[in-house]
Amino acid sequence: MAWFKPAYVPAVVLEEIKIEGTPNFDEFSEEFELEFHKNLKKIAYETKDLWMSEAGKRLKRSREAYQRSLTVQNPGEGQYSVVLGGPGGRASRQDKWLALAVEQGIPNMWDMKPGLLKGRESRVIPLNTLDKGRIFRTVKAHGQEGKWIYPGLIGINLRDTVIIEANLTIIPKYVDDAYQKALKKL
Repeated sequence: MAWFKPAYVPAVVLEEIKIEGTPNFDEFSEEFELEFHKNLKKIAYETKDLWMSEAGKRLKRSREAYQRSLTVQNPGEGQYSVVLGGPGGRASRQDKWLALAVEQGIPNMWDMKPGLLKGRESRVIPLNTLDKGRIFRTVKAHGQEGKWIYPGLIGINLRDTVIIEANLTIIPKYVDDAYQKALKKL
């Protein structure tokens, strides 16, 4: 949990992968359409699992918060979305903020001093480092220009990787499954 609120908050835009049925089934049988719509939910949950797996491979300290922030939503008939940072699920507001910051990045630098000091003249801040463990630094209101600048963060864009993989493996598998089941019914 963050103990200060940064000046930059990632955009409210959620990261989302929409999974919808093909709107024009004229050239396909009614059986194929029914089977395909049954598989949309399976596609959505398998895509979520893939996204969680990719996060597990590429993230370390933010992995659990990122994974908790993934949900599957059903906005309407024949529609599912895998959403990062959306409503529902078991993620806290801080988890969702962190997940979106990791995914989208934080492009702007900002001075952390106002948030750290909160109107005080100075404060001792504990920092966790990888090599030295926990260390303490003093933040002062005057005389430390440029010492507490957050440099920004480059987003990892796992969503794009997941979309490519889902289009190559998950969706063709379920389209083929729906086609085979529709053929058997004919």
